[in-house]
Formats: sequence, structure tokens, C-alpha cells
Amino acid sequence: MTMSHFQSVGRVGAGVLLCTCVAVMIGGGWTVLAQESRPSASARQAEGRAPTPALLLNADGRVRAGVLHGVSDAGVLFEESSGGLETRGGDRFLAVVATRERANPLDGIGVGPGGGDVDTARLRMRLEAEQQGVLELVDGQRFPGEPIAGEDAEDESILWRVRGGTRVSFPLDRVARVILPWAGIRRHTLVSDASEDLVVLANGDELRGFVVEVDDVVRIESGSGEIAIDRERIAGIVLANPRERARGTMLWLDDGAVVRASSMSMQGDRVLIETALGVQIAPEAADIRGATFSAERIVALSSLQPTGQAPVGDRWRADPIVLRTHPDDLLGAESPTLGALDVFLPGPMRVDYELPRNAERLVATAALTSEAGRWGDCELVMTVAGEELLRVHLHEGAPRGAVNIPLDGVRSGATLTITLEPGRYGPIRNQVTLHRPLLILGE
Repeated sequence: MTMSHFQSVGRVGAGVLLCTCVAVMIGGGWTVLAQESRPSASARQAEGRAPTPALLLNADGRVRAGVLHGVSDAGVLFEESSGGLETRGGDRFLAVVATRERANPLDGIGVGPGGGDVDTARLRMRLEAEQQGVLELVDGQRFPGEPIAGEDAEDESILWRVRGGTRVSFPLDRVARVILPWAGIRRHTLVSDASEDLVVLANGDELRGFVVEVDDVVRIESGSGEIAIDRERIAGIVLANPRERARGTMLWLDDGAVVRASSMSMQGDRVLIETALGVQIAPEAADIRGATFSAERIVALSSLQPTGQAPVGDRWRADPIVLRTHPDDLLGAESPTLGALDVFLPGPMRVDYELPRNAERLVATAALTSEAGRWGDCELVMTVAGEELLRVHLHEGAPRGAVNIPLDGVRSGATLTITLEPGRYGPIRNQVTLHRPLLILGE
């Protein structure tokens, strides 16, 4: 079996699968060659779970709380806390995010859990996924699974068995990154992008150049010639294919998968999804961590590189911001819901970002850390091009608040400045997290 690629080179995902099938790339399209009906172990373990508490985000930044019962081409089947079960079309909401328990929508889209019971089926699924490999595509899709050896595949492709048994042939020029099941700690340190192809060995050594084949043996061309390495010695591969922004309907699943759906329908408590790759999956509605019908309109603040960071007040230095996993995503850290990591400000400071083109709104939940106690007292200020758009006073009596600021009319490339100012007790315990900060782009 030979697999290679001819371009300088995401993430792909699948959920709980109900079939075993073979899908290959033929003439530019994905073709399922064979399939065998078979329920997956994770699906059987997850049966009987209740519908998921969730937050619904509208394009105007407002948030509604309720329960997510399902997703289909018609929209999301959502029951608001105030009562009433209805299907909301993709033109009536921007995204839906599952929460561990019912949350207060007035706290914003990033409100975190306050405790409550742990969903053991969800925990089991995420822990199992951590033991698998991952294949990611350039558009952000993500497939937990493992490589397949000893079987024929199309040229310039990699044959991958996704979680649940489905076998798919991926063209290498669409692959962004491959993490092997035996990567161990390397899975958490492997870079997501590179200027040239990168092969990271299990011992930490790195080879850079141009990957020409991925099979039982991986071949990479470098300045010193072609090098062949047994796949079992490799922790991960990063291909330098140009990355693409996610578009259309995207779903984030509990097993760490991220899929782009071309069609969806409900069957009982399951969502039958046909992915853009032509592969069918059927997770329970309760397995969906997040969904959007307009992925191109969402940009995670954590995906932007700050253009500047500096201390404020009398401080002569400030630790840099830290990107953290949202509490609801802790066991799915490699695929944060909606692609958004939390942004942690470790003390009074200023952070600058260059706004992307067509940015219309910034939403998030701002919260003092739980360690702040009575001494936590500060003001979170957001300005664009020098104009103050938000000032939130965070303290023991009001430790969190929603962020929803309009950016209409802001020119492309304008600077968003987020400042954490010390309050009545000075800089002590002034640590704030922006939970799931998202930029909403215009249509």
C-alpha cells in the first residue's frame, strides 16, 4: 500500500458510529465501498441518557438557556427553560453549546458548571478517545481512530479507521496532522501547523522536509536525502498543507470528533449525520457538545495571536495570557467546543488583538477565578480604536458577567484592547478568565 502527496501540506471528526464501512476518494468524490451494520460499544454504553442542557447563541449575542433534544437539516430541536419545544432554523441562531447542567443565560455563552452530577457515559467516551490516534484535516474536521496497514489505498492518501470501525481513505493534501495512538505525552506537545512537513519521533526527535509516503514506513525527503522510518517509532506527523477556515454546518462530539455535515436527520434519540466525506454516523443527541450552521461566522479569540501584552498600573511586568480548556471540555481538550479555548488573564494587564475583517460582535463570559474570594475586585475594560465599549466590575458579590459588545462599523484591522484594572484592594487576586470568547462575523 503506497500513500504519498504532492503539495506542501485540520482536523476531522466522527461520533458514535453505527456501521462499519469503507470510503475512498474516487474522481474527486468520496465513495463508500462496503458497510456492515454493527452498533458500537460507546453507543450501547450511552443509551438511556437524558437530553442535554444547552445554551443557544443568537447572532445578536443574546443567549437563551434550555435543553437540546436533537439536530437536523431543519435546525435544532430546542426546549427553552421558559417552556416550549420547537425547531429553530439555522437562520434563527448562530450556535448551540451543551452545558453540564442548566446555566443562567444572563451570564453569557461561556458560563461554566457550578457542580452537579457527572455524566459517566460522557466521561467514559472522552477517556476512551484519549487512548486513540487522531487524524485532522485542513478545515478543522477531526477523526479519532488509528491508521490501517496492509490494505490497498488510493495513491497520495492515508487509510484510517475511525472510532467505531469505519475505514476512510484521506488524500494527504487534505490532511493537516496525524497523531498516532501510541504518541503518549507527545500528543499534547505536537504543534498544529508548520512551515514544512514535520515528523516527530516517539523519543522527541524531529525530522523536517517533505513527506512523500505514509504507510507502515513513513518516508520524508530532506536536504540530506530520503529518510525512511517505521511508523511505530513515530508519535505524530504535521503536514504543511494550507489551513482553511471551517464553513457550513459543523458539529463537535463527545469523543473529540469534529465533523462537517452535509445532511442530518433525527431517528429517535439519535442524529443521523452524513458528513461532507460521504460517511454516515449516528451519535445520540446527548453526544453533541456544540453545533453551528454557519461556522464561517465564528472566530475564537483564542485562535488569534495577541499583537501586544503589557502590565498596567504600578506593575513593571505581567505574565502573559494563558489559553485554557473550558471546564465543560476538560476531557475533550484537543477539540474545544466551537474551537474556542478560554483566555486567562493572570493579573492586571492589557492585551491587544487585531480584529479580523467583518467582525460584528464579541461575546464571552468574564469571571473571577474561584480562588479570588473576598479580595478579588477589578474592572474588565474593552476598547476598540480607543473607544470604550465595555466596563464590567467583578467582585465577590458579582464574580462573573456577560460580554456582548457590538463592533459594527469597526474598520478591518482595528485594535481590540482588553484591560484588567485593579479595584479597591489593589492587584491582589485579580485573575479573570474569558470563557469561550467568540468573535461573530457579518454574513
